[in-house]
Amino acid sequence: MHLRGMSTVWKLEYETESFIPSKRQEISSICGEGIAQASKHEAYSKNKVITP
Repeated sequence: MHLRGMSTVWKLEYETESFIPSKRQEISSICGEGIAQASKHEAYSKNKVITP
């Protein structure tokens, strides 16, 4: 019973391993957009502060 549980966990890990690359790419692109927007916003707020 314990062995079956372990093999199920291993199978799940093995199956998720196959679609990780695309998911990782998706996540990194989302993070990239977030960082770009944040830096844009930061630059905007800095400009707003600088210009009277």
